[in-house]
Amino acid sequence: MTHLFILISFLGAVIGWVVGASVIVRDPGLRINRVFLAFSFSVGFFCFFDMLTAIAVSPEMALIFGSLSLLFWFILVTLIVPFCLEFVNLKTTVSNYYILPLVCLGAGYIAYVDYIYHFIYEIPVMTSWGYVAGAGPHYWFLVVYSVSFVAAALGLLFSAVKKAKLLRTRKQADIIIAGIAVSLAIGLLDVVFPAFNIFLPSFTPLATIFYLMFFTAAIVVYGPLAPTPTALANDIVKTMPGLLLFIDSSNKVKMVNKTLLAMLNYSENEVIDRSGDFIISDKEVYRAYHQELDRVGLVSKKQIIINKKDGTPVPARMEAAVVKDRAGEKIGEILIFLDIQKEEDLVRTQKATIDELTQTKQRMLSILEDMTQARDEAKRKSVELAKAVEDLKIVDRLKTQFMSVISHELRTPLTPIKGFSSMLLSGQLGQLTDQQVKTIESIKREGDHLEQLIDNILDVGWLERGHKMDLKAEPLALNVMIKELLANMSPQFSERDMVVESVIPDDLNTLVADRSKIYRVLSNIIGNAVKFSPSGGKIKVLASNSDNGVELRIIDTGIGVEKQYLEKIFERFFQIDNSYSRTAGGVGLGLAISKMIIESHGGRIWAESDGLGWGTKIVIYLPVGG
Repeated sequence: MTHLFILISFLGAVIGWVVGASVIVRDPGLRINRVFLAFSFSVGFFCFFDMLTAIAVSPEMALIFGSLSLLFWFILVTLIVPFCLEFVNLKTTVSNYYILPLVCLGAGYIAYVDYIYHFIYEIPVMTSWGYVAGAGPHYWFLVVYSVSFVAAALGLLFSAVKKAKLLRTRKQADIIIAGIAVSLAIGLLDVVFPAFNIFLPSFTPLATIFYLMFFTAAIVVYGPLAPTPTALANDIVKTMPGLLLFIDSSNKVKMVNKTLLAMLNYSENEVIDRSGDFIISDKEVYRAYHQELDRVGLVSKKQIIINKKDGTPVPARMEAAVVKDRAGEKIGEILIFLDIQKEEDLVRTQKATIDELTQTKQRMLSILEDMTQARDEAKRKSVELAKAVEDLKIVDRLKTQFMSVISHELRTPLTPIKGFSSMLLSGQLGQLTDQQVKTIESIKREGDHLEQLIDNILDVGWLERGHKMDLKAEPLALNVMIKELLANMSPQFSERDMVVESVIPDDLNTLVADRSKIYRVLSNIIGNAVKFSPSGGKIKVLASNSDNGVELRIIDTGIGVEKQYLEKIFERFFQIDNSYSRTAGGVGLGLAISKMIIESHGGRIWAESDGLGWGTKIVIYLPVGG
């Protein structure tokens, strides 16, 4: 077991020296590499003197080697901080010029004092593990010093992880932090065991080996701690988007980048040592460019076609420059090709877009011209329309005057006709035969019909001029009024042999409505049922209470109404164009007036029919409140 610990110390020394030397050889000019060299060599000397302490031939020699081991322990622990400062790029004048000398002087002084007074370690004693030094009265100083510097290093590395913009830097810091954590856990055994008077060979060499292994992994996997110009150049060549060729003075390809190999489907062995123009499609154009390059040393933005391995042409832009050594002698040429296939596609797309926009512009100008003509035409039509509106207003005034005059002229002879008819029927002018009575009744009935037509025409004109319908609201027993109406119309029913059925409940809701106008509506609708039904037809008048109001249904077995006309029959002057309607007469105002009256009472009216020959149902809903 003793030999195993000695071997671990020896390996720790060798690894420390080898790793430090390999890092400094990469680039001696970088300060971070020099600081790491000092740190790594300190680790190596610490392990080396720790090994010599264990195999010393006398206590005096063991004390000397132990003090030297302690000296390099203080140096390596202290150097962790300036190394981390360099790693996170927090360089100061103090860290650049004064830390290393102060570290060495301070560590040497502490080791010398301990050698004389043994305040950290006691004099080594021989054990089964070789010479081992126990903890002195001020061993705590070593513990506090070591933990403080390691904690500072971890803090700097954590800040590096947070601030790092490159993934490479973050990954390296993570690995180094892991190495410090593992090494610290192992190395603290050297601090803890002696405090409890447990004397074992030092675990610090083993901890050091682990740390250097982690650090070596960080360099191998993610590259040097600080990129060298050569490494930067290699990274640029590998990652640059252009296709790169380096041709030596004998016109042989000596270097290519991965972008070219991937783009043109070549392997590196297929390209190296081939002629410099092997990918060029038009050799004559390339020779012209090459002559210009020899003459001026630089050509730029030259259009050229290069070929893939399978012969597929690729449009490219060539940049070329002569490469010279320090003595000014030409050693070759560097060619960079940029794939401009997407640029050309974009140019073609833009050209097509411009052409389309030009065509769109022409179309828009044509539309604008059409719109201008349409605007002028609209202005002309507007003037004509304004004149037509004025003419219509004049016509409307003339119509109003005409209606007033004609209604007066029609009423003037109508009044004595109705008056004398009533006198004849009453027997005031003598007794009449049955035939004479029928004739006079027909005259009176047609006079009433003519008077109703005159009233309808006047009402429509009144409403068209924007006047509201004047309603005289009063309580209305609709059931009584319906029975009275049917009784008054019985002569018309008898004349046409009509069968009239009525279902009028005695508890029918009392309405608040204009009695004369509601009477007029029902008279008009029942009169239409008589007029548009054949002799011997049937009429039903049904009434019921419904939704806080009254619903009336007048159903006939007349000619019926086609479904497309069920709403139109309530329009002014609308008449269904068939022979029966023309025979029945009328001007098409009765239902229009009826709808106005019902809606003025807050009600609704509509028609239902299964078509011609199936009769018609007129439904009226009147609310109680009117």
